[in-house]
Amino acid sequence: KRNPQNMRSSYEELYKKAKELSPNVIVTDFEIYSTYVAKLLNIPLISLDNMHIITQADISYPQNQRLEMLKAKAVIKTYVVKPKIHIITSFFYPKVRGNHHAVIYPPIIREDILKLEPAEGDHIIVYQTSKESIKLVKRLKALKDEKFVVYGFNKEEVDGNLTYKLFNEDVFYDDLASAKAVVCNGGFTFISEAITLKKPIYSVPAKGNFEQVLNGYYVQRLGYGEYHEVMSVNRLAKFLKKLPKYQKRLSTVKKYNNDGIINELIYRIEKYSK
Repeated sequence: KRNPQNMRSSYEELYKKAKELSPNVIVTDFEIYSTYVAKLLNIPLISLDNMHIITQADISYPQNQRLEMLKAKAVIKTYVVKPKIHIITSFFYPKVRGNHHAVIYPPIIREDILKLEPAEGDHIIVYQTSKESIKLVKRLKALKDEKFVVYGFNKEEVDGNLTYKLFNEDVFYDDLASAKAVVCNGGFTFISEAITLKKPIYSVPAKGNFEQVLNGYYVQRLGYGEYHEVMSVNRLAKFLKKLPKYQKRLSTVKKYNNDGIINELIYRIEKYSK
């Protein structure tokens, strides 16, 4: 609803800044303003994000999500139009479609995450950001023998075996590093961090968000955990009994390194600046 106002203010600001600086290249991490400015001022555009895995690669996905896939693809194509290159981040690696100017690299992981030493504690991280999750999370009280540390509800509260916490980066990292598993939607960053720390994942993507569905689907396909369309206490209980299987699969994942994508970006900036 705010797009018309945002478009005007953000586009004008970016346009003025580009005119002032005369940049050799514009790099966008999936927003619409850079495309317009790059085209109007004839500045080479580089795209760097995870969303374009949907348009640039031969992905697999649940067949009941085909309509959502087509809708997501249509929106993505309007945001970034014909950049010189798509640098795509992903924890799965489908084949790039023929004649597409795209490369795929592992996720960009924050240094604070890479420095952590993961351990297996006795709690499960619950990281939910969708509004429909409030009632669903309360159902976890039925699993009385499990401890859940819950983020995403902007409150500090203990409710039986649920401990709600306000987001604090340092505390969150420690809780994540020592968790035995995570319950989340399908956000790319959090899933990538969970994989980095070898945490089995129970993913319940937000409704109508194909990108989250895709991430959850590949979590299950790769053996890192499970993807479900709805929260189910019974399914979660079964998932927790299979943690050793998922942990074994996660143990084979090589630790992500940001060097490759940094070098790729430097190479592309130098190439298109000439």
